[in-house]
Amino acid sequence: MIIELTNRSILLVDGIDAGSFLLRVTTNSIKQNGLTYSAILTPKGIVVNDFFIFAQEEWFAIDCNTACLEELVSLLTMYKLSSKVAVRCADEFVVFSSENMVDGALCCYADPRSSAMGYRLLVNRGSAASFLVDASIDDYDCKRIEHFIPEVCKDILPNTHYPFDYGLDFINCIDFNKGCYIGQEVTCMMKYRKKRCKRLCIVKGVGFPKAGEILLLNGSKVGIMGSNVGGVGLALIEIALINGRP
Repeated sequence: MIIELTNRSILLVDGIDAGSFLLRVTTNSIKQNGLTYSAILTPKGIVVNDFFIFAQEEWFAIDCNTACLEELVSLLTMYKLSSKVAVRCADEFVVFSSENMVDGALCCYADPRSSAMGYRLLVNRGSAASFLVDASIDDYDCKRIEHFIPEVCKDILPNTHYPFDYGLDFINCIDFNKGCYIGQEVTCMMKYRKKRCKRLCIVKGVGFPKAGEILLLNGSKVGIMGSNVGGVGLALIEIALINGRP
């Protein structure tokens, strides 16, 4: 199964300070010549954006949701200060997802969130037509939902929740042993308190609310809707309700 992720965009980050700059502002250590799943938080530890980083010797390609692209560019531009870093949209690249490794891609790495998500490919746009696409983004989202994998702008509204609310620490988004990054203090404090108030759940039905809308039960708020495909979706539910307490 090969899927072109047409809802993704690429930001190219290069310059002599590019690696240290990204380490300073993102939640995860960057795997050189590999693929990293990471995020940017607010100083208060709230998720702003999530993305993948394809890391090569001289450049880094950030794979993010196109709907979040503008805000991510603004943040990186603001945070780079005097760092010798260049950030630009790279329309010459496209992103694919595949169940197996595929030849012909510029980069092909296992999805770091879960082995169930297969491989993620960075491809030159000029050679994209040579890849035999045999599935849709809906198929990709079905698998993602099945394995409790949320994404910003699909399930997580930017600037609204902590990474622990959506279990981003369970899908390799945070390195708790790396150096300082924006929002680290709050993130580490929440980890060591080991208290979660919300949990990502799979919901089934028809007529789902839009992503980000409140879910009600008997007139009371029980959670927040995420994305859904084919009658199955993700929702953020209060743990007290899951445990049967009022």
